[in-house]
Amino acid sequence: VSSQYDPLELQSALDCCALALNTAEVSACITEDSTDRIIDCLYRLLSTVCDLKPTKKPTSFMSFSASEGDSKHPEDKREETSRQKLSDLLTAVLLNPSPTAHFLRPLEDSITFLVLSLCRLPPYHTYVVTPPLVLAMATPHHDDDDDNRREGRGGVNPSVLDHALSESDVLLQYVQRCNSVGWLNRAQYEERWMQLLGVINIPPPAKGMHPEEVTAHMINRAHGIQALTSLLLSTTLRPVPGNPVVGVAMHTHRNTDIIFLGSRPGRKLAHLRQVVEAQYLLQCGQRPNIFSYYQLPLMSQLLSDMHPPLFVRNIERPPGSVAVTTGQMSLHSLWPATLASESSLNRMSPREVDVDVQSCVLSLVELYTHWLSGPLHTMIVLNLVRSVLLLSDLFVVLNHFEWMLTTLLGLYDRHPHEDTSVVSLLVTGILKAAAVLRSNVIDIEKIVEIIEKSLSSDSAISVHNACLKGLMYLTEDSSSSLVAMVAPLLPKYILSQLEGFTGHTDTHLLLVWSVTVSLLIFHSKYLKDAPAFSRRLLSAVQRVLVHPNTSGPLFQSLALGLEHLLLNFSLGWEERGLIKTTAVSRFNKTDQSKSLPSLALLLTVMYTGEEADFASGLAVMDNNPRVLDVIVQTREHISCLLERLRNGPEIDVSVMVDILPQLMVDFLPTTEVVNSVLTEFISPQQTRPHFAASIMAKTFDLLSATGKGQEVTDWVLLFMESFVQQEPESIAVWSITCLLMAALCNPILHSLYPYAPFLPPPSLLACLHISISVS
Repeated sequence: VSSQYDPLELQSALDCCALALNTAEVSACITEDSTDRIIDCLYRLLSTVCDLKPTKKPTSFMSFSASEGDSKHPEDKREETSRQKLSDLLTAVLLNPSPTAHFLRPLEDSITFLVLSLCRLPPYHTYVVTPPLVLAMATPHHDDDDDNRREGRGGVNPSVLDHALSESDVLLQYVQRCNSVGWLNRAQYEERWMQLLGVINIPPPAKGMHPEEVTAHMINRAHGIQALTSLLLSTTLRPVPGNPVVGVAMHTHRNTDIIFLGSRPGRKLAHLRQVVEAQYLLQCGQRPNIFSYYQLPLMSQLLSDMHPPLFVRNIERPPGSVAVTTGQMSLHSLWPATLASESSLNRMSPREVDVDVQSCVLSLVELYTHWLSGPLHTMIVLNLVRSVLLLSDLFVVLNHFEWMLTTLLGLYDRHPHEDTSVVSLLVTGILKAAAVLRSNVIDIEKIVEIIEKSLSSDSAISVHNACLKGLMYLTEDSSSSLVAMVAPLLPKYILSQLEGFTGHTDTHLLLVWSVTVSLLIFHSKYLKDAPAFSRRLLSAVQRVLVHPNTSGPLFQSLALGLEHLLLNFSLGWEERGLIKTTAVSRFNKTDQSKSLPSLALLLTVMYTGEEADFASGLAVMDNNPRVLDVIVQTREHISCLLERLRNGPEIDVSVMVDILPQLMVDFLPTTEVVNSVLTEFISPQQTRPHFAASIMAKTFDLLSATGKGQEVTDWVLLFMESFVQQEPESIAVWSITCLLMAALCNPILHSLYPYAPFLPPPSLLACLHISISVS
């Protein structure tokens, strides 16, 4: 390996190899000899850029190799060497070394992806998850037969590993490796479950023991709780439970069905928004092994039929995010099977591995109940509360949420409020459980008091964020009696946070915005002066959108929230005008991370505003003053889009080609539509005539489909002289050929149009002659 290799080619090779290993149909055809070669190549590759430290063999193992090495089968030697090298590679990527060779720095993710994919292969899996510290000091557990070899049961004796997990360093290595590689089947899952249960159930040190031993025991128990929680959550990974290499934890959107998308203008909007959404996902998407937008099948049929699905990302979740959060699941997906549907049970019982998740959850609930009945170290309390909060996504019976609410309320009263780490988790958990239980909450006044105290200026920002996460669950319920008492308290807080946005992080602002959108959509009736609040809110949001330091993810989430408000008609006409002006200005003056969200927002406000009557066919474009005013405004917006066509980046232009024809046909008179596209095509300022030609052809197609073909023909004849007079002659021939082929009604010749801009001159002249004759 040397710097003469093209990094892009090498990255493509690494990614293709990893994807092949993660595709069952392909990986079944890959032999162990091939994977051994891949491991050897990777080992030599990383050896050139970082210091790989081979795992030291124990003395007993070295003596065994010396005495019986000659009798050992060559295949066994090769497999053993490959396992050792792969274990060293896994250690290297988990330690995240920084390659010294400049040309390899872009390949870190690809190398990690391939190493983890190799580690999941059965012949290597069990060996590589064994901590190097254990491999270095323990006698190996040899394979007895070919079946064991194929299942990868090399490494150390399980009893040796169980004993070694009492050491903090060994436990950390084991948990890190297991979390990175995952598990393959039910047997492995259950084995790790029992190992980790043994770790947290180790009896506490006797009285009089050294403080360092007591601390080490507490640290081990805390790590064990974290590991058990991660193991249970790994069952929610999709598309393959237990596989963190190509999966992400399930999350559900908390958005209701958008009725407007089923209307005629709504369907047109959905089509155009899908074009923008697909391009935006390409920009912000993760590596090819990450399924960033996996959703549970809890969306409506209307949304599920859209590809990509629209308006199903939670506002507080940055685009492309795959992290597990305490707001992972929506309230509707948390309501147990007795209240909602069978999806609550199906979502956490992966049929692929047949893991009994609920028995594991029940055993932890019983264990935690026993522990919390007595005094506990603060470190253990912190990890217990975090575990309860995360595992509550797996609860499917009301009793568990009732236990959660009672337990966390008791801890909230007893635990020192100066410990903001624990208090933050308690607040989120209490509000989450209260939202699920709805009217079964025992003390509503207590819940309101907790919210008031958490959002007060005296509380830490972490407590604010925790309360906002809980409020997301509460405000999702449109019929919550608890929100009726809380809603009047929120407008003042929301405005203070958004108006002083420069002093807050994106995470905090996203949580504030998510609660705000839910509040306006579902609970505006509880606000004292909703219109005044909306006007002041939109003014604050506009200042955030136009601020030069606003990040791309924050901008996109703000725009998405505004779209939800527009689609649910939660804003007045004055606010809609402000949004439209802001969207147009941001589209023309910002980078790609903000231009596409701005375009999406502009489309939504146009198809849900006064102009929507034109798109739906309910209004006629006549000389009515109101109609003329709307047309003038629309003409200005489309002029801005055409300006972006001439000067914007290629990514935006490719989207404009698909959007502009429909937009002009829906909102402008036919004569103005044809005039605009023809003028733009032959304009001397047009720097991208090929794209302008595509827009012209698609516009002609739409007009012909609506019975406006004759008007198109009249305008083509009117513009013919302008096309012929273009200079040089080659440009005139090219442009008039594109014009005639775009306007042709002959389906065979019209189908050749996409190739016209790229034809050589002789073919172009032939097409021109045929076009003129047919025309």
